[in-house]
Amino acid sequence: MAVTITIANEKGGVGKTTTSVNLAAGLAIKLAENEGSSGRILLV
Repeated sequence: MAVTITIANEKGGVGKTTTSVNLAAGLAIKLAENEGSSGRILLV
């Protein structure tokens, strides 16, 4: 099942990249804990 999460703000310098990377890392850790395997996380 695919899930799309959008992090957006018109203003620059508000931490979108930092938030996205930390969210992806947290999701990957959670997937590994729950499913016992590494899930796929894609940041675009």
